[in-house]
Formats: sequence, structure tokens, C-alpha cells
Amino acid sequence: YFLAKPQLLVPVSRRLVGPGELKYLVTLEKFYPKEITIRWTNGVGEPQESLSSTESFTDIPDGTHSVCSEVTIPEELLKNTEFTVRVSWEHETLDTPGYKDLSIRDSDYLWTPVVKEIQKPKVFHDTPVTLQCHISGYFPNDITVNWLRRSLHQELCEETNLVIRTRIPRKEADNTYSCTATLTIIPTLSIHQGAEYICRVDHPSLERPIERITEKIAVQDLPWIPQVEEIIVPKLEEKKKASLTCNISGYFPDHLKVSWFKKEPGTDSHPIKTPLPNDYYKVIEAKDQKEKLSCQSCLKFTYTSKRDHGAEFICRVDHPILEHPIERSTGPIGLGKLSMNRTRNT
Repeated sequence: YFLAKPQLLVPVSRRLVGPGELKYLVTLEKFYPKEITIRWTNGVGEPQESLSSTESFTDIPDGTHSVCSEVTIPEELLKNTEFTVRVSWEHETLDTPGYKDLSIRDSDYLWTPVVKEIQKPKVFHDTPVTLQCHISGYFPNDITVNWLRRSLHQELCEETNLVIRTRIPRKEADNTYSCTATLTIIPTLSIHQGAEYICRVDHPSLERPIERITEKIAVQDLPWIPQVEEIIVPKLEEKKKASLTCNISGYFPDHLKVSWFKKEPGTDSHPIKTPLPNDYYKVIEAKDQKEKLSCQSCLKFTYTSKRDHGAEFICRVDHPILEHPIERSTGPIGLGKLSMNRTRNT
């Protein structure tokens, strides 16, 4: 007859289980005799309330025993930063019970928030812009987000009067949560030039909040009205491919609408849609947003005198800043000649 004390050889494990629960599992090994009492308690501060647990024993070839005990904790209880779970065990080899206290503030807790850098948008004077910060991998679902602005003179203030949203959290396949925090501001040159924005994220698992900071904001004041060039018309040849090109630049925001129309001799304009049933005309657009907003719109077709001679092609540009659309026209086109470009008012 011999005695062997229970040993906690591996850390207490944690696992997320649905819906919204955290499972703790403790394994005690190499003890004898087999009789052992395991008790789980929980509470705020000193754990007091007993929890129902499940135990499974394994007999080891050397004559000792091991036991796995697990308990499930509802997500809501974990939102209190002072909430603690204690697992304790009593065995005749121990003078005092062994125990382990567990909290989501433990250094080995796996599901603290992962906070990405704030996405950097283009910032223009007196135009609403939204800052976004993606947060993921956290449990329980209890995120607090605050946005702060640090001025060029290092003054720090909390943004409270602007549009602040945290999108509805999404539950991921691994039972963690994710969301995107947003802040919509209307930047001005006088207040926001050179300022930094801070997204401060707090969670019950964190000893201190996580912060992500933008670069110093460069507020731009660009021309707003689209600059629409005359349509570039190539020399037209029978049954040869042709491309009419209209270049637009200097507009903001990026809500540009470009439409092409064909006006037959003696008829009203009607829009050319892409693709047409007969596939005669196609519209292709290419936008450049690297430095300034610009767009090149091309109308591509195969010229035939029967269908196209004397027709007029119109490029219409619309934008929220415009009271009326801007139009550019090729004028009547014909075989082997360049058209007279014209500006039209609508």
C-alpha cells in the first residue's frame, strides 16, 4: 500500500463552446488512492457559489490514477472583470486542499481583442470622412470603444458630438466575436490639420485598453468641380475599330456618373447602354485615385457609314457638386474626317 499526491502537470485548459460559453478543464495525475474530491466555485472577489462539474477517471498502468474535471461558465458572468473561478481538490495525501484561481485577466487567456491599425482614408476639407478600426478574436462580447483627437499642439480631447458607431458584432466560426468601430468626422483645415485620431478599445480581459493611432491627418482642399475635356475623336475608317475618349479630372467626392448618348441625324438623343443587344457599342471606364480623382471614359465601336455617318456622340458627366450635367459632343461624325467638338449645356 502506498500514497501518491495528485499533481497538476499541465495548465488548466480553456475552450469556447457554443452558444456563448467558456469551458474550463483541469487534469490531476498520478495520485493514489483513487478517492478524490474536486470542487468548482465562482463569484466576484472570493469564489463562493458552487458549480456543477463532470469528472472522468483514468487508471494508469503504474497503479496510480488521473482525473479530468470540466465546468462550463456562461458568457455573461465573464463580463465582470472581478469574476473569478476556483477549482480545488482534496485528497488524503494533502494537508490542505490544492486549488487554482482562474480569470479572463490571466496572462494565458487566449481571447483578448486583436485591434488592427486604423484605415487611412483621403481627408478633404468640409467633407464627411469615416475612420474605421477592425476588432476581432475577443470573448466575451463586451467591447468598449472611445475615439480621441490629439491636436497639433498635443491637446487631447474625446470625440462625443460626432457620429460614432460600433457595427453589430459578428460571431465567428471559432466562437469569438469581431466588429468594426467607425468615427465619421467633418474635417476642417483649422481644427484637423496635423491632428491624430486615437481608437481606444477596452475589454474585460485587458489590464489596460489597446490604442491605435492614425498618422497626422493631412486635410486637402482640392477643386471640386469636374474638369471635362473635349472628346478625342480618331480618324474614322470603314469597318475599322474606333474609340471615342473623354477625360475627366479634379472632382471630389468620388460620385461621378458618366453616360454616353448617340444622336441620329434629325432625332433626339437616346442613351447607349452597355452591352447593347447588337453589341455595336461598349463603354469602358478607368479611374485613377492615387493622387487626384480622375476618370477616362471610352466609347468603343466598329465604324460603318450606314449606321454611324452623320451621327453625333455625346458624353454626359454628372456629379453632386454640379447643378446641371456637363456635356461634350463629337458633332456629326463621318468617314475619314475629324469632327468639330462641341460643348453642350443641359
